[in-house]
Amino acid sequence: MPPKKRPPDGIAGRPSQGRRKNARYEPPDEPSYLRIRLPKNYTDLLEDLFLLDVNRVEYVQYNSNTNSYLYYICALILDMDVSDIALYRSISSDDADDEFEESWTKVTRAGGELRGGFYRCVPNTSNYF
Repeated sequence: MPPKKRPPDGIAGRPSQGRRKNARYEPPDEPSYLRIRLPKNYTDLLEDLFLLDVNRVEYVQYNSNTNSYLYYICALILDMDVSDIALYRSISSDDADDEFEESWTKVTRAGGELRGGFYRCVPNTSNYF
């Protein structure tokens, strides 16, 4: 009778080799999620304000790892030109009604690495409505 195969690490009760039993969990420096929403005064464009809500930013980074891709996605959803959208990023606040405090930084369209966190998409609707 052939010997039984061992299950891979982390399966069927076997501890993973890469993690110590008493190791302390430390959260990553960057959020792993990606959430894009409109400010609350744009409920006429989208009732629940969310344009994109992804649990793992890697799913979006698979297609492109640049900020310009986020601008492109928002422009497609809102049916606007990319030049009529501004994106702001925060890793600590998801309140779309926040005034532009220190926690929000403007995301450049050209270049820049796409990272996880909360994004606020502010469309310039003067050309559309």
